[in-house]
Amino acid sequence: MAMKKADGTVSAGTTAAPDAKMEAEVLGEGGGGEQAVALLNPQSMVFGGFDGDTEGIAVRLPFLQISYAQGKLEAFRKGSLVLGGADLLANPGDPLRITVLSARAYWKEYVSGTSYDPNYIPKVFATVAEVIANGGSVKWNNETREPPTYKTAVRANILIEQPEGVMSGYFGIKLGGKMYAPAQWGTDKTAAAVVAPVLKSDAGFALRERGLFSGVYELRTASKKFESGFQSFVPVLKLVGMHPDDTVRQIKELFGTSLTSAPDIGAASEVECQL
Repeated sequence: MAMKKADGTVSAGTTAAPDAKMEAEVLGEGGGGEQAVALLNPQSMVFGGFDGDTEGIAVRLPFLQISYAQGKLEAFRKGSLVLGGADLLANPGDPLRITVLSARAYWKEYVSGTSYDPNYIPKVFATVAEVIANGGSVKWNNETREPPTYKTAVRANILIEQPEGVMSGYFGIKLGGKMYAPAQWGTDKTAAAVVAPVLKSDAGFALRERGLFSGVYELRTASKKFESGFQSFVPVLKLVGMHPDDTVRQIKELFGTSLTSAPDIGAASEVECQL
């Protein structure tokens, strides 16, 4: 490659061919520092992939949420199922098919009434013993008529089957000819009281032999009126089918770690169903 001198004359010089290395100029802070040249061999890169030193880069799965037409989901109708805070997957009452890879029940601090603060992050514990040891309760106190300070919550790692007509960048996994999106789903209070018995029953009976992840669930929302007169949407979960053996094998191969690792009960509790 020819290089031009300061006096305008041209002298011979060589650099590596473009397909052997790439040059990147990095300015110092403020744009006025010394320049450093980083050399990168493009042949070591995976075409169409993302490689390199990715060990410390966290993969954040989107959360599946029920909209209550408030906060970040105020643009969606109440009872809608929304993925990642932006993608509408199902309108109120419409079914959404999911697969539960792994699920965990735990205890979450119950905050309501005049003490409710939307910015407060409730405490969570794995067992009743931990709740009691930290001064909490899980049952009504008949003498003082005080409600429990902790209630059951459920966190699950799931696969969502792409609904017809829905376009979203989260759906990139193909299983059995259908596209799926990996996600997290959390419920607490009344919502967890609906979901937890279904998962426990199916894990112990219908899906005992092949694993919870072999089942196909229909998730939809339904309006519920409480004794206080308050009305809101709650999730309705029903086992409607089974994945064929080939699909179950694919799920095991792709999500083996997710199948054996319990979901993190301390992460992003604010996205759970607040009912």
